[in-house]
Amino acid sequence: MFQRIGDHRLFQNQVWGAVGGGYRVSLQPPCRAWIILPCAPLTCLYPMEYNLLRKTIFQWREPMNRLTIGLKQAGLRLTPQRVAICKILAESKDHPTAMMIYHQLLPQFPTLSLATVYKTLNVLKSMGLVHTLGDAGDGAEHYDADLTPHINLVCVRCNSVVDFDEGLIHAVQQAVEQRSGYEIQGARIVYYGLCPQCRVNGSTKQQEGAQ
Repeated sequence: MFQRIGDHRLFQNQVWGAVGGGYRVSLQPPCRAWIILPCAPLTCLYPMEYNLLRKTIFQWREPMNRLTIGLKQAGLRLTPQRVAICKILAESKDHPTAMMIYHQLLPQFPTLSLATVYKTLNVLKSMGLVHTLGDAGDGAEHYDADLTPHINLVCVRCNSVVDFDEGLIHAVQQAVEQRSGYEIQGARIVYYGLCPQCRVNGSTKQQEGAQ
């Protein structure tokens, strides 16, 4: 039986975060706890007082902190360029490509190389700290630091990528778990179509062609 603690679940003296939350915490009564970060070796445990538990979980769930901590764990130096790459990933809602990140940062870091961008992204991807959407019709991988299950909408005309209501995929996930007996640990649904702007532009062109 799970006991809910805020948005966490307590089971057999362990707090499990939401799917994609990126943490597991083992409690040792009365007040000690260990947090196991997914980017660290399983033997790498971080002791803390129980009253710091919520704060630590919150920090780890923040995308910017998760990405920079991951780079440190991978042995990479946190240069201003790498921090800036993490910032774009953490704050972006348009699922940037490596080339988009490179051109966005080039005015700020004229010496930035495309190889640095790719290396940083590949390390984060290999550690499971970012997801890739794959080809959105433009021949490039799009990166997403949102690890929670969600729906992506891809426009086949302008190649834009946006996130959609998470509530829908959670409802589907609950139904799948109930019917299959599986404990779902991750999910992604991608729909391809025309975004509202491209639909308007397409309708306008059709009307002009008919005149």
